[in-house]
Amino acid sequence: MRGPTGTVLFRVALVVIALTGAGCSDDPPEAGGLPSNSPSPSTTSSSPTPATPEEQVEATMQAYFEETNKAFQTGDVRELKAMSTSGCPCRRSAESIEKTIKSGGRFEGLKYDVQSIKVHDIDGGTALAEVRADLAPYKVFNSDGDVTEDSPGGTLHTDFSLSRSESGTWIIGNSLNLE
Repeated sequence: MRGPTGTVLFRVALVVIALTGAGCSDDPPEAGGLPSNSPSPSTTSSSPTPATPEEQVEATMQAYFEETNKAFQTGDVRELKAMSTSGCPCRRSAESIEKTIKSGGRFEGLKYDVQSIKVHDIDGGTALAEVRADLAPYKVFNSDGDVTEDSPGGTLHTDFSLSRSESGTWIIGNSLNLE
């Protein structure tokens, strides 16, 4: 990502793309169940469930950026936290977004526009996804309405590491800035 260094939101964005240990989690493991021979109930959905691991990882990354964009407006980061491990920098980024909104601040114009997601190196329950996204110019305001950050925007080019949880969902555990 390109932008003015030393600014709050730039640091938040860097946290999202910073390299951390994959798979770090303080979350307790999910309770397991016995296999059943009876069919599982299903609901009719207007959008098909991604079938291949590649499609699942791509859908996870798309959903992650959609939730991030929503969080910039609402401060609600519950879904962002659910999509990452507790040790992932995504958590610190989510907490920073939440803090800005809860303290009466706001983000203006801040939105990731995902250009591409390339899923690669899937090996069992792990995968990598290279994401390119544009970031338009944006501003961050504090509760007094003062601009605390005025960014020209930039680009995100990051490789995200994901692992499949016991429930079968993909969780982000690591990211590496490729630029």
